Amino acid sequence: MKSLLAVLTAAVLLVSTAPMTASAAPHDLKITNDTQSTIEFVFISPPSTDRWGDDWLGSDEVISPGDSRHFSITEGCMEDIKVVFYPVSANKVRTWRNFDTCQYDLDVQYDSQ
Repeated sequence: MKSLLAVLTAAVLLVSTAPMTASAAPHDLKITNDTQSTIEFVFISPPSTDRWGDDWLGSDEVISPGDSRHFSITEGCMEDIKVVFYPVSANKVRTWRNFDTCQYDLDVQYDSQ
């Protein structure tokens, strides 16, 4: 009887932790630029931090209008994402908080008015 209880307990623990492990698996995030402006910078960071960190595009890369770029997310699903358009100005920044990168890709759109 004890061994049956131990097996059932282990099975419940295994099932209850499986979704957390699967959701934190490395995955790709596709960002598509559906605007008329070039995306010059992309910042992706966990919501638990108050700093954006480095530009994920690097110094030589941009996302031109109509183009897409894949980014490898190595931990977690929920991310804060910021894109900055060229030319850089305060009104050419878009930010998404707690964006679920496991469930969705990001189609960037904005109204320049």
